[in-house]
Amino acid sequence: MEGQVASAEGSAGWSSSEMMDILRHHISLALRWGADMSACRMVCRTWRDALITPFAFLSPQSASENPELFLRVAATSRSFKLMNPDAVFIARFSSIVQRNPYVDAVEMAFGQENPIYPEISQAICDFLRLNIPTLTFFGATADLKLEPDVSRAIAQALKDTTSPLRTIDFGWCRLEDVGGSAVFSALRDSKSVRKLSLRSCRLALDSQDELIDFIHKNTSVRNLNLEYNWEDLVDSSRAKSLSDALETNTTLKILNMASNSGTYISPMFSAFKTNKTLRSLKLDNSYLPGDQIPFIFDCLGHNGGLRRLEIQFTQFDDAAQALDRFFRTNRTLDRFMFRMDGFDTIPYGTMFEGLCQNSSLTALDFPHVSSRFVEGLSDAIIQNSHRLTLPLQKLCMRYSDIGESVTKLSEALSHLPQLYKLDLSVSKVGPGASEALARLLERTTTLEEVSFFGCGIEDAGVIRICHALKNNRTLRVCGLGGDKNRATCVLDSLCDLISTNHNLEFLDLSGMPMPLEYRPLFEAVLLKNPTMSRCECSFSGDGSYDLCEKMQRRG
Repeated sequence: MEGQVASAEGSAGWSSSEMMDILRHHISLALRWGADMSACRMVCRTWRDALITPFAFLSPQSASENPELFLRVAATSRSFKLMNPDAVFIARFSSIVQRNPYVDAVEMAFGQENPIYPEISQAICDFLRLNIPTLTFFGATADLKLEPDVSRAIAQALKDTTSPLRTIDFGWCRLEDVGGSAVFSALRDSKSVRKLSLRSCRLALDSQDELIDFIHKNTSVRNLNLEYNWEDLVDSSRAKSLSDALETNTTLKILNMASNSGTYISPMFSAFKTNKTLRSLKLDNSYLPGDQIPFIFDCLGHNGGLRRLEIQFTQFDDAAQALDRFFRTNRTLDRFMFRMDGFDTIPYGTMFEGLCQNSSLTALDFPHVSSRFVEGLSDAIIQNSHRLTLPLQKLCMRYSDIGESVTKLSEALSHLPQLYKLDLSVSKVGPGASEALARLLERTTTLEEVSFFGCGIEDAGVIRICHALKNNRTLRVCGLGGDKNRATCVLDSLCDLISTNHNLEFLDLSGMPMPLEYRPLFEAVLLKNPTMSRCECSFSGDGSYDLCEKMQRRG
């Protein structure tokens, strides 16, 4: 790092020692505010790639401890996160940063110990009204309630500013109805904002009229995040209005309404019979009524725009029939996450055959399924292998009870020639699973990423998988951690794997603490591997351990 800093000395106009002081300053601030070492490494990599304009953590304390350094950082950095700023600090920061020709992102993070009082609100408004010509991101994030007058003032400042804001983030600020309505109203006619996040702002039903009006009239926002808000995502009296707004909106591409109660949301889906603009819709953890599944998937069956759907329902016994029709008719969706209460108990009928005949789905995520589901899916893939059109590339079945059906699954996956990612994280597999997984890894010519993290594979099974991976030439990412108290023979096999496999780039062994005396050997083996760029592991009594920085310097 010192050499890289010195090489940039001429372009920055600073001495290498001054630049190293600033780098150390950023790292100390990151640690002070609870960042882990991976965040600090991110700061280092940012400096390595763009030494003149790093990301900076700043706080009133840092400004008072080293005023000269604070002035230099505020005048030259590109992105800022202000930690618990008070009104005086914001004003001081504003006076410096308005002359900064690089700044493009400012986030002000507040906490319970420093809520947004009216004087701080005024300082925020003054900052926004500086109309910084390069500012594209503004965030005011907090786990506290914003008083109505404060919310209205900040919303008005956002409306007044001429800065070319592209992203606005109010994540975890409790705007509630008054604040949410003010933000929707202020940004309704914006021509520059592309992404708006009101995640967990405790919006309620009274702000929904402004939301609907915003979706109906705004012509710039392409990404809208509303997750973790309403007890009822859409009031029954407003469901048709929301559908009409989505039907006419031609700019919104990503809509996140996850983790809201979805009792009255199903009428919204009638908009997807005509809306061809929306590409991604997230409704997971919203528990939509299961009896609305036929209507919802009928609306989506012939939709020509949606590419990604994440959705969750309460139990409905005829869900498989609706999914079968959907798989056979929809030809645009390529990423699908589906979860339903009692999904393992319903009759599947021809659902899996319909899935096998789908020609667009490249990523499937079925969390919390049982061995019965896995077996049904595997049988359908094997039986339909001669006319399989499913272009599946990613398959995730996390938190599942897979059991011995993993044997049949590994056979079925050999019939998916485009599959490159398999994620079985935190799933229960049977005692014979390791042999089936090892055979899969030995014969695959497509898999590049696998995760068996937390699968409870026995020691002998991990050794067998390591042996299979020694001659694998396609895998780049592998997760084998999550299970504690491995025998030393397992650690020996892991070292042997790292020594012989020169294709792996990332090995995840987190959650599997190793004896501290293994650290020198493990580090030496990792640093000799020419392709491994990241390995997450831990050693007893020494916490987490990551060799990223040393690996990057070894060449």
